[in-house]
Amino acid sequence: MAKKSLYLSGIGVTVILGMILNWWFCCNTSPQAQENFVSKEPLPILTNPLRINDTDGGFVYNSSDNFNFKVSGFSLLEPISPSVESFVDSLKSYVEVNPTKQIDITGFYKDTEKNTSAYPDLGIARAVSVKNYFVSKGISAKQINTKGALKDSLTLNDSIYVGPLLLDIITIKEDTSSADAEILKAMGEKIKENPLVLYFRSGESNLDLSVEQREKIAAISQYLDKAEDASCIVTGHTDNTGLRATNMKLGIERANKMKDYLIQNGIAADKIEVASKGPDSPIASNKTEEGRSKNRRTEVTIN
Repeated sequence: MAKKSLYLSGIGVTVILGMILNWWFCCNTSPQAQENFVSKEPLPILTNPLRINDTDGGFVYNSSDNFNFKVSGFSLLEPISPSVESFVDSLKSYVEVNPTKQIDITGFYKDTEKNTSAYPDLGIARAVSVKNYFVSKGISAKQINTKGALKDSLTLNDSIYVGPLLLDIITIKEDTSSADAEILKAMGEKIKENPLVLYFRSGESNLDLSVEQREKIAAISQYLDKAEDASCIVTGHTDNTGLRATNMKLGIERANKMKDYLIQNGIAADKIEVASKGPDSPIASNKTEEGRSKNRRTEVTIN
């Protein structure tokens, strides 16, 4: 009888213990318990699909991929996805047989980003980067316009902006060609009359550009895209301290440094010529340090 009672008591203890454990693991609502047992599914990848639609024609394209940029970056992230490459191939074929079509690229940026490009804002710099990719695939730069716009609703995906762009196709009226030519001519004359003048600080490769200087670089870039056989000329200047031969060499070094900077900012290398005038074209007196510092300059204009 004693053994039977002991056996029944053991069963009872086991049942009670099982109920306690079941409550603890399944019904305990404490935050720590829930954290330990809730299955953590991966967050969905945020995307901004690539879409373009010519409402006046027959070109429509949608892709789940896009052109991507790092935070505060203005260079396209590679590799470019196969679907985006296919899109560019289709776009090229479309604008080739429709010469009155123009591709408008608007690059977006957030106010919190740091603009280290040579352009007035990161949006323009990103649009130029995409434009250069289009050109590398055979699309004429003359059929592409670039601009930038502030858009603080951009969403990050692992420190990357997915498709911070708007692409549009518009139709240009054929009778606007003469007006466009006059606008381009006026732009060229303005650049020549008021060339870009820059000064690199010793030992630094980046420039602290003013708003006016950034606008000049944007104008030069646009002019090079639209004008037939246009190129820009980068000329290095020095003061008259030291030997002339040394200064001529220093001038070309400064010009090449500026050329590299322009290439980093999307201006094609074959569109840039370099020259040195050494101490031969001062804009201030070399008798003072202030004058000499003004003569140590790099000028960028167009031919």
